[in-house]
Amino acid sequence: MHDLRSTRIKAGLQKAKANGIRLGRPGTVVDLRKLKARMNTGMSEHQAIKDLGIPVTSWYDFKRTHRDLVIAAGLKFHTVKKRSELVQV
Repeated sequence: MHDLRSTRIKAGLQKAKANGIRLGRPGTVVDLRKLKARMNTGMSEHQAIKDLGIPVTSWYDFKRTHRDLVIAAGLKFHTVKKRSELVQV
């Protein structure tokens, strides 16, 4: 019974993938124009992303993976060193 169920589920997933169906949780939409407009009114980056309903971790992931878009939009981009790269004195 388990093998039949597993086989049918895998077949269904392959069929969905072949039809272009995207599985998983939907991605977060980041509108850089709205974000920049809010920041131009004096809001901090953190306040602006919260106001737009963007999760903080999603914003930092977006900044990391779309660095060129963030810079092109005129937003500040701070690089943070990994803990392993920090030198202790």
